[in-house]
Amino acid sequence: MSYITTKGFLLRIVPYRDNDVILDILTSEYGLITCSARNIRRKNGSLQQNISPFIFAEFELFYYRDRYQLNSSEIIEHFSPLAEDIQRLTCLSHLSELVMDILRYQPKATKIYAFWAYASYSIVYQEDPIFKTYLAQLKFVTDQGFSPWIENCLICHDLIQTEIFHFYLNKGGILCDKPSCRKHGVDSSIVLLHQANISAIFYLINLPYEKCFNIKIELELRDEFILFSKRYVNTVMEKEYKKLDILTTMEKFEKGIYE
Repeated sequence: MSYITTKGFLLRIVPYRDNDVILDILTSEYGLITCSARNIRRKNGSLQQNISPFIFAEFELFYYRDRYQLNSSEIIEHFSPLAEDIQRLTCLSHLSELVMDILRYQPKATKIYAFWAYASYSIVYQEDPIFKTYLAQLKFVTDQGFSPWIENCLICHDLIQTEIFHFYLNKGGILCDKPSCRKHGVDSSIVLLHQANISAIFYLINLPYEKCFNIKIELELRDEFILFSKRYVNTVMEKEYKKLDILTTMEKFEKGIYE
C-alpha cells in the first residue's frame, strides 16, 4: 500500500460502471499504467476538470495489490488545439490506438514515452497533421522491430538503381527486376515508391525523434508515402486501422476528387 507521483500522457479513457473510468497513462518511469478513477463522471466530480484525452499531467496514484487508483492530477499541458480541431484529435486518437496495441503486450516499454512526446507535439502543433501522423506510425512500427527493407534487394542484396521501386508488402522489402527475386513476391502486395520516398523512409528510420518529424516531401509524392505507410502498418500489425480514412476522404473532397 503506497502512493506514487508520476508525470505522464493520458492515452485512453474508458467508461466503467456508472460514474467511474479506466485510465491508460504512459509514463517515463513505469511505462503504461492502467488505473481506475472513481466517480469522475459524476456531476461536479472533484477530478473531472483535470481529466481529458491526451493531456500531459502529474498524477498521484494509490497503489495496492497490483492495482492503481487515481488520487489527484494536475494538468501540465492541455494540448488546447485538440478542443477545436477534429482533424488533429482524430490523428492523435489513431496513433494512440496503434501505440496501445503494442503497450498491451509490452507495458514496461518506457522508450515509447519519448516517441509519444515528440509525435504528439508534432501532430498537435505543426502543419499537416495527417502527414505527420503517417510519419509517426511508420517510425513507431520500425522502432518495434518492423523496419522495412529498403537498402537493396531483399533476396539477392544487389543495389537497385531505378527511379521507381517495387516494395512487396508480403516480404517487407524492395525486390529487383530479376525473375529469381520477383518470384518471391505477390503482385497484389506491391506498393510503388519513388526514389524520393525511399530516401524519406530511410531518414525517418534513422533520424532521432527530435528531427524525424520535420521530414518533408514534394506534394505530388505525399499521397504515395501515405499509401505506403497505411498499407505497411496494417500489414505488419495484422489489423486495419480506419480512423484516418474519413480525414483522407475529406481531403479528396476538398481537392475536388470524387471516387
